[in-house]
Amino acid sequence: MKGALPQAARAAGLRPEPASPSQQSSIPNAGLVELVERGAKPSAALDREIALAVGWHRYSPSEIGRKNPGWIAPEDFIGEYVRGDGRRTPKLDSLHGTDIWREPRPYSTSIDAAMTLVPPGHIFGCGSKDATGTAWAWSGPADPLEYRSISNAATPALALCAAALKAKGENQ
Repeated sequence: MKGALPQAARAAGLRPEPASPSQQSSIPNAGLVELVERGAKPSAALDREIALAVGWHRYSPSEIGRKNPGWIAPEDFIGEYVRGDGRRTPKLDSLHGTDIWREPRPYSTSIDAAMTLVPPGHIFGCGSKDATGTAWAWSGPADPLEYRSISNAATPALALCAAALKAKGENQ
């Protein structure tokens, strides 16, 4: 999508390519998927972009009363308060505890973390394609089995991230 690549694109040295309206994708995270498939290197910046795309919440130190910024996973997020001065503060579960992560999961380097992106009810596969190091991945519904979201990227973890983000977009 024209100009839709996330901040991690700058770190990877990639530039957005103009796209005609017929080429634009209906997938909400199309710019991020394109970045991953076009050769983004695994990095913490890319992990943060993926985390924001799948619903993680980032808070500054002043918003969470800590020394460092923090991330709350989508499954732990229960809402937030908005103060009179406009600052937002997360609602924390005092009974069960709310995990505040220093960094989101390492989606771009870990297949285990990338697997958490696969939508419920979907299955996936990933591996390396050839000696050049190109990797492939797919994700699709288990019943009926369909290889819907197919991606190629530099590593199996990146390919699985792209395929899972595509699948999430198709399910919305």
